[in-house]
Amino acid sequence: MRIEIRATAHDTVHFRCGQGDGAGVWHSPEPPRVGAAYDVELDVDGDIRLHPGGGSGFRLDGGHVVIGGVLWFTDDGAPHLEVAGSPVALELAGDAPVEPGEPATLTVPLSAVHLYPYSL
Repeated sequence: MRIEIRATAHDTVHFRCGQGDGAGVWHSPEPPRVGAAYDVELDVDGDIRLHPGGGSGFRLDGGHVVIGGVLWFTDDGAPHLEVAGSPVALELAGDAPVEPGEPATLTVPLSAVHLYPYSL
């Protein structure tokens, strides 16, 4: 997923992408630069509870990130949301309330979103 860094604070970054605005924890020895664009893998950890429906994209809601996409599972059963063509890896708490291929939304604290740049 391609993002542009909008602001930084310690290890947290606020970003903009084609799917909206989000934030999360930056995981790289190289510090992010405000205004720079990066390709990142985005993972969400913790006890994730999906909610049926919602649009595809990111938005900020106070200290939380709302992520909407289509639920899919890899061949080995790992869940992810496809957000406008980009996968977001998840760890679900319990069964998914939607079937694969259906839209779902989750809301998590900023600290649960992890960004791993793969081109610096």
